[in-house]
Amino acid sequence: MAEGNPTELRRELDQFKAYIEEVLAPLRQDVKELTSLAREIIRIDGDIGRQSDLVHRIGAQVDDHEQRLRKVENRTSTTSERARNNLGNHERLVWVLVTVAGTATSYLLGM
Repeated sequence: MAEGNPTELRRELDQFKAYIEEVLAPLRQDVKELTSLAREIIRIDGDIGRQSDLVHRIGAQVDDHEQRLRKVENRTSTTSERARNNLGNHERLVWVLVTVAGTATSYLLGM
């Protein structure tokens, strides 16, 4: 090293800067790539979050529809049961009417 000679110091400083720049250039490129990848990961994470929220909303809607379907099925089964009971009552009524009509016909014909 040339101590005291400003020109020589300047030249050594410039060489040192060039060396540092040469060493840092690939690192800068790596940092740029890592930054780009980090942004992409953050974007993907946001997309996953939105998709997850959408899946939760769809799941809640499916649960709601299943509950509604169960209510309708319960109402339908209750209505079907009532219809069967009503049909049973109607069948009984028809049986009573046929029996009464048969008895009345037998009575009238026997007179």
